[in-house]
Amino acid sequence: MKFNYRSYSSHYSLPSPHVHLDESSKLLISCNVWGRPINPQPMIDMIINFNSSKLRDNDHTSPLEVLDHLDFYENNLRTALLLAHNYYYQKYNKEEFVSGVEIIALQLVENTIFRAQVGQPHVFHKTKNELKLLYTSPDLSSEFGDQSRIYAPLPTKMLGLNKEVSIDIHKFNVKPEDQIILIHRHKIYPFNFIPQTKDRLTLENMSDYLVQNNEDLPFWLGILDLS
Repeated sequence: MKFNYRSYSSHYSLPSPHVHLDESSKLLISCNVWGRPINPQPMIDMIINFNSSKLRDNDHTSPLEVLDHLDFYENNLRTALLLAHNYYYQKYNKEEFVSGVEIIALQLVENTIFRAQVGQPHVFHKTKNELKLLYTSPDLSSEFGDQSRIYAPLPTKMLGLNKEVSIDIHKFNVKPEDQIILIHRHKIYPFNFIPQTKDRLTLENMSDYLVQNNEDLPFWLGILDLS
């Protein structure tokens, strides 16, 4: 696995992402911190350590409820993010709103990607023949009345901000030549400005597509190559 990313700013900018790729467990974690610029590394370490302990020992007791409709790896990621959420909420936001986190965790197990996520980025699956949108989370500014204007980016969903959190869980099959494209951006629809090509996508050509579509929209772009 190889992950590359870059940011683009216009009149507005996005928080700098915190990215960690754990080669041993093939786990990618990326998060954007909103509000007070708090270092999320302890939270990231918590996710990695819990996930690793479960992979080493299937009988490792889960501190939270295991959901029957999710498999082993889905439950692992869900529980890890919930533990991180509880830690962040108790430490920073229990008394007042201080900081929140948009987060995504992707784990490759054989030919399957497991995804757990709160908020953006938008997630695309690039195969040899097509580019598929797997997940999207609208920016809060998309609810404002005048959609012809460009507003400052505002997240709708964040981990650690409120007592309860909803985590989006998904798994899908992949091939070694596939790519996972992550785009943090206010507007993504319609995404036909990204050509349906059999060629591999790069940071350079994807950045060009996004800027040409609307140079006033800041974005964060990441490409995960599985081979």
